[in-house]
Amino acid sequence: MRARAAWIADAVATAAHPAGAAAAARTLACVAALALALACAPALAQTPETPVAPNSTCWTCHLEMEGDAGPAHGFADDVHAHAGLTCSDCHGGDPRASEVETAHDASWRGRPGTSEVPKLCGRCHSDAAFMRSYDPSLPVDQVEKYATSVHGQRLAGGDEKAAVCTSCHGVHGILPASHPRSHVYAQNIPATCDRCHGDAALMDTYGIGSDQFAEYRRSVHGAALLERGDLGAPACNDCHGNHGAAPPGVESVSHVCGSCHALNAEMFAASPHADAYKEAGIPQCEACHGNHEVAAASDSLLDAGTGVCSGCHGDGEPGLTAASGMLAALDSLRTSYDEASALLEKASHKGMEVSEAVFELKSARQALIEARTATHTVTLAKVTEPASKGREITRAAAETGRSALAAYEYRRRGLGISTLALSLFAIGLAFKIRQMESRNRSRS
Repeated sequence: MRARAAWIADAVATAAHPAGAAAAARTLACVAALALALACAPALAQTPETPVAPNSTCWTCHLEMEGDAGPAHGFADDVHAHAGLTCSDCHGGDPRASEVETAHDASWRGRPGTSEVPKLCGRCHSDAAFMRSYDPSLPVDQVEKYATSVHGQRLAGGDEKAAVCTSCHGVHGILPASHPRSHVYAQNIPATCDRCHGDAALMDTYGIGSDQFAEYRRSVHGAALLERGDLGAPACNDCHGNHGAAPPGVESVSHVCGSCHALNAEMFAASPHADAYKEAGIPQCEACHGNHEVAAASDSLLDAGTGVCSGCHGDGEPGLTAASGMLAALDSLRTSYDEASALLEKASHKGMEVSEAVFELKSARQALIEARTATHTVTLAKVTEPASKGREITRAAAETGRSALAAYEYRRRGLGISTLALSLFAIGLAFKIRQMESRNRSRS
């Protein structure tokens, strides 16, 4: 501060002399910029990455009482601390008192019990007017939805082991859901749910398994989210819900899956299986693809011996016959596509112009995708139609590839013959020149 004051004094003194007026102006401009930066620095520092010091004697006292991992240390990073809330907003008491007896006054609630947590959080998060002053984008129906969830219903029934707000969001170190270190960040949600659902002893009391996270990690969804970092891939909450978490019912499974796989769900809804599954109480998508360990779909699902269709349809039944026909159509198109693609690639590597055929072959790839998607109609004709169109494209592309390779071979043979002829001509010419030179030497 003294150095800064001396600098300002020097600038003022310089301004008193006409010769130094220009220099003084530049100096004072720098002083003004520095003062503005210093004034803004505290505000700029208040980011979710920067700990704050809650204005509370509760916090300062507990810092001295606790170890490095104590609640007071975590609260400095908490989203609530950054919003200006203090310990007393949740725990009650007098945050200005310096003595324990006066700090723990009549309003002090202490550590809330498990059953008290939803109501405690709801005091603020269910108050639309209050939340509007902090973050108008946040919903205010979380507690209401929680009451409809399996967790909320168990808690209402007296089960203190049921998950509450703090079980998922944490307690004193709560971060925004968008923060990569938040317990409810997309990539962290499976591990957060697994803290309870992976506890075999706890889950045994409810008669449910504890291997969901292990299965999810092996699934196509888990690989996308956890390994490739695809935040658009579904996690537990995308299927089960957030605050209103519950297992999807038999009839709602297709709606859950259909929120992403819309065309597949639409085709299945119009298929003969839709009503049959409903009458039999079979979950639609889950029956063939599974739930937590969803594998990447492949044509082998239609295999009469090892595929999923044989689980319901026996040998000779129309359903299994249709599945075999669909598999044959897909195999035929895939094989012809691979053959045409290999021919065109070989021709291109040899320098032949086949770019138009390569472009046309993309339509066959799209036809293969359409045919595979059409298997959800469970109708053979719906699959063979795009498959047949795709094979027509692959046949034309393969013929172009063969023609290009034949032209290459023709040119190669022609070039070889021409090279041989020129070589023989050169040898003959050289021999003739030597003969003429020999005659000239003998005459002389």
